Amino acid sequence: MPKIGGSIEIKNNIKLVRRNLENLRASLPKIGKFRAVEAVTEIARRMAKPGKKITYPVNWDSLKQKIYVIMMIMRKQGKLPFVRTHSHERGWKTEATTRGAKVYNNVRGSKYLYGTMRNMKQSNIHLGRWLILRVVYDKVVVGLPKKIKESIRKIPKATNG
Repeated sequence: MPKIGGSIEIKNNIKLVRRNLENLRASLPKIGKFRAVEAVTEIARRMAKPGKKITYPVNWDSLKQKIYVIMMIMRKQGKLPFVRTHSHERGWKTEATTRGAKVYNNVRGSKYLYGTMRNMKQSNIHLGRWLILRVVYDKVVVGLPKKIKESIRKIPKATNG
């Protein structure tokens, strides 16, 4: 009799193990997506830090840029120096997608502050003062499995502005 009870218990344990393995297989994409969402949330958190104050003399990209920026500031605020609105820092958004997650900043001109995933170039006036998106991405995804990295790699580029 004890032998039969033992075999029934083993059968039940095998069924339980099989069911749990099937559940695990189904939940692996959810776990990967969760880790991708965690990663993009961390990227957004780091990117939301304000840049360092401007240094003088300003290293303009061109004379045209210098004239445009000064005219824009004078028109909107009526005075110099420019007062930050922090819209770029608050502009970082994260979204879960069907295959992972994405992080983006749609604030006008953000690519000149943060660069893009493909191009790490910043405008000269922001050079070295703001974090670069690609550098932060590379630091956050270190150690993540390749599939998860691929699921967040397609970060939309910042808007042109």
